[in-house]
Amino acid sequence: MIRKFENGNDYVRPLEGNIILRREGIIKAVTKENVKINVAGILYEKFENEEYQYVFTPYWDIIDGCTSDEFFGIPGIDLDLRLDQYYRVNYEPVFITERTPSASREDLWELLETVGMDYYDRFEWLLRTDMRAANDNLIVEPKREESLYVGLGKNKEALPAVDFFYGEKDREGNVYSALLEQVQYGDTVIVEDLEQLETNEQKFSCLLRNLLCKGVDVLDVSSRIKYGKTERTALLTLLNLQRRKYEKQRKQNRMKSIARAKAEGKYRGRKKIEVDETYFSDIYRCMKQGEMTQKEAMERLHLTSRSTFYRRMKEYERRLKPLA
Repeated sequence: MIRKFENGNDYVRPLEGNIILRREGIIKAVTKENVKINVAGILYEKFENEEYQYVFTPYWDIIDGCTSDEFFGIPGIDLDLRLDQYYRVNYEPVFITERTPSASREDLWELLETVGMDYYDRFEWLLRTDMRAANDNLIVEPKREESLYVGLGKNKEALPAVDFFYGEKDREGNVYSALLEQVQYGDTVIVEDLEQLETNEQKFSCLLRNLLCKGVDVLDVSSRIKYGKTERTALLTLLNLQRRKYEKQRKQNRMKSIARAKAEGKYRGRKKIEVDETYFSDIYRCMKQGEMTQKEAMERLHLTSRSTFYRRMKEYERRLKPLA
């Protein structure tokens, strides 16, 4: 059961008064497949008397449908209390401090300049970057003030009035990617016929799951069915079960194919991703000297897998040992 806020704790008692600054963001859990799951709202309010507070609003309808490997909590927030909102008053919560630069950092102003800031504001920095802490998969993105009605399908005329419309997808499905980046918690996606968006059952399940992970209501005009907040947890739970079933079947099929190829003497293993030795040594040196982050190094090397990146690092270090 979700509990309402209870008075009596000086550290979480909400402030009252004239608000002079208010900014909102959405906390998103980024999965291994790079799917962004909206798990909570985060609000910063500054008052006329210079006091301030952060307000965390968990999206329980999404959180309760997530798997343990997708979302494992918000640092500094005790989600076991099942509160509608969590207040942090007149101090920077752990969630903010562990993923934003401190005022004493030597390269602070250089960092601020990279995101177009000429003033120090930890929350604004967080909204303008995709920074995450080392021990979680959470990022924060800005939240729009108003909710949108977004159309999706082949024929805009078949849909009610919408704020934006996304036409039929291209071969790469880019229209879905653009849609998923645009929508946020509280929006409504209106479709002419949900089933016709994807004829492939697995792709259909994936699309519906990704929409629900955004916290949007999905309105199917043809069937007059609306998949909203009350159905979201149950639907996400079922779709996650289905996803695991697909993944298990895919792995089994792959192992069968490998076993068959080995028996026929045709299996040679996965082809190794080649990386230029000289270029890699330059990237390695920059990383070790703190001139480049791991993410930047992977992008320079065109590597998307962290495990592949770590293997290349270890291989390179082993080759260096005889020279040491």
